[in-house]
Amino acid sequence: MKMSTARTAAIAGLAMAALALAACSTSTGTDAGDGTTITIVSSTSEPEQAVIDLFERKNPEIHVKTTTAPAATYSQVVATQLGGGTAADVIRAYPGNGANISVVQATNKGLFAPLSDLSFTKTLPSSLKPILESKKGAVSAVPVTTSAIGGVYNQTLLDQLGIQVPTTWDEMLQYCADVTAAGKIPYGLGLKDAWTGQFVPYALAATLLPADFAARQEAGKATFASSPWRTVFDKYMQMKDAGCFTPQPNGTSYANVEDSIAQGDTAASITLSLTIADIQKTAPSGTKLTFAPVPATNDASETRLSDGVGVVFALNARSKHPDAAKKLLDFFATPDAQAAYSKAAGTSPALAASSDFTPDAASTTIAAYTEKNMVSAWPDQTWPNPNVQQAHFDGVQGLFAGTTTVEGVLEAMDKAYRG
Repeated sequence: MKMSTARTAAIAGLAMAALALAACSTSTGTDAGDGTTITIVSSTSEPEQAVIDLFERKNPEIHVKTTTAPAATYSQVVATQLGGGTAADVIRAYPGNGANISVVQATNKGLFAPLSDLSFTKTLPSSLKPILESKKGAVSAVPVTTSAIGGVYNQTLLDQLGIQVPTTWDEMLQYCADVTAAGKIPYGLGLKDAWTGQFVPYALAATLLPADFAARQEAGKATFASSPWRTVFDKYMQMKDAGCFTPQPNGTSYANVEDSIAQGDTAASITLSLTIADIQKTAPSGTKLTFAPVPATNDASETRLSDGVGVVFALNARSKHPDAAKKLLDFFATPDAQAAYSKAAGTSPALAASSDFTPDAASTTIAAYTEKNMVSAWPDQTWPNPNVQQAHFDGVQGLFAGTTTVEGVLEAMDKAYRG
């Protein structure tokens, strides 16, 4: 999923220059004295250190040194270190297959070691495995944070209008009609920032795509054009024709959408759950924001939540201290570590967190759907290259500009998928 310069750089997967390697910085936690020292590399340090502090107190015989690289060049830096044999023992990686340090791709190349013997793998939700497993079926990373795609609603406004959050497809279309009749925008859409165009399709695809679709597509047994992806885009256009979205979205920025929700001119947006905090900052005091999955059928029990793993950590296959590194990786999956990382990073935990973690409305919804195993990973995390995503972005803008068709978008995505 592309959301920023940093994410774009992560997907690019280009060779790293020596200048970027020189930009790395190293810090250490409390000196544990004699014992094993392992290293961890990330693009951040504060949330990692929060976990490391807990880990070192429980495992005083192991000392952890943290190393950081700039976010915009992180993927390239770490890929170069892995190739040169100088990478850290534990590596913050990316889920899926879209970058050169993504879990699937890097494990298949022998850069990351399997973690199937660690305890967290025994209870890992099945929906997460496709983006954390090698082609041999070995779990090769521990998930730490997650963010879902769904409806972020100005509940205060909806309460004033007497309108309910939709739970079925027919209710969705009626919601759009009712909010429009009240003089408000049902769902803000800011396609001037092209990456926002993916949120509605991903939210709908969570329910409409079969669980084995990614595997069938990889095996050459399914395509975008001959699959429920056609239904996904047809429903997207049905929402467009029903007036669900911002007028002229290609000329609207996502920042404008967030501001409009905060001020009560727009009732909601189908977007990332983590944007709630940003919207809340500029909303009038007392404004209540809620989060809900997006229905795609008329059976509410079928609705699945589009849930994407963000931060994951993997084991360098050439680690000099694999046993100690595995101890740290297994610790990252514990409730205490999940809570500590999420609190420090301002995110939602990917796995169960300890009771001292106070979830917001989105985290509560994510946890409930995860517990029911009613979540689906973001589709792009299993795509073989970033060109599919770009075809998706361009296609959505074209659909709203009237310069392409659903058929054209699906054909472009299939072409990009084949490389």
